[in-house]
Amino acid sequence: QHPRLMNYGEVLGKKSLLGKYFEPLYFVNPPSYLNTLYEKKILMNLALKYSESQRKKNNLQPHIKHPDGLSGVGIKDFYLAFKNSKLLGYLEQNPDIRLITLLRENPLERYISEIVKKESGIVRKTTLSKNKTDIFTTIVLNNKTILKDLDAIQKENDALLDLANTHKGPRYNITYENYFSSDEARRKIILEEMFNFLGVENITTITEHRKLQKVPHRDLISNFDEITRILQNSRYKQFLT
Repeated sequence: QHPRLMNYGEVLGKKSLLGKYFEPLYFVNPPSYLNTLYEKKILMNLALKYSESQRKKNNLQPHIKHPDGLSGVGIKDFYLAFKNSKLLGYLEQNPDIRLITLLRENPLERYISEIVKKESGIVRKTTLSKNKTDIFTTIVLNNKTILKDLDAIQKENDALLDLANTHKGPRYNITYENYFSSDEARRKIILEEMFNFLGVENITTITEHRKLQKVPHRDLISNFDEITRILQNSRYKQFLT
């Protein structure tokens, strides 16, 4: 939302338009792909225009910007995207980049969130008109693979931190839990710190991130008792609520 900052969003891999159609042109030299995004104003302008059109299409206020008025250009992507695109050395090779590391420390919540997304928003809170009772749709966690799945998420978290530690330039660390679980005053402080880190003035932002209703695990997970027994002697027991 900042008028002097632009974020391409996710640009690595086939899930994004740039990753699907533009990244393959640079398969011989993957770092040159990101360098081009950071340096070519024509690509910045196309991305800005596309963002404006998409926001208008979704009845959202467009962010009107021009490449000449930008102080910073960035991307956001996951560790595995960097790995799959053969870009694990990019941060070490570019110490001038200002790196913001966002880590989700609770692997169980991430695991549940991924299941929710696959189920197209299965977790929701509804208030009945008569008795105001809350209704939660429940999910089932795979009792055979949950430990392996959680280990995979934890391994990715560790790899993300290892990758971030190769960067010798400016770095700002934030956790998902700290930002999205904080009160509004705390979130404003974090945003002010990030704007300061990026070298731009602080502005008032409008929260557009929509979180699914937070539901206690006992109410959300149909096989909660079974999952509790499985996680009893693991490092993940602490994350159950």
